[in-house]
Amino acid sequence: VAHDAGGGGKRKQIVLGRGHLEGVVRDDQFDRVYAAYLDDEQVRAFLADNNPAALREMAERLREAIDRGLWQARSNSAHARLSELAGQSPTPLPLEQTA
Repeated sequence: VAHDAGGGGKRKQIVLGRGHLEGVVRDDQFDRVYAAYLDDEQVRAFLADNNPAALREMAERLREAIDRGLWQARSNSAHARLSELAGQSPTPLPLEQTA
């Protein structure tokens, strides 16, 4: 993630930037980033107002992690919400993630 609207940018960059390395980032770590930045209404609104590009990029990276099978989100609605925030239409999840 190249943008940051506040503190915690370094950790966010590590999680989102290295999430492509299978096994390096655990599901619970992805879940915490999602919960803190994108699922929290106040934080999401702050990002949307102050750095919409960062919000969109985080959503894209997290959705990519789900799509590539690197993250099994705890929230059943995470994929659809991330698609919406990234400005993309939801696509079906891989079969192994829909069970």
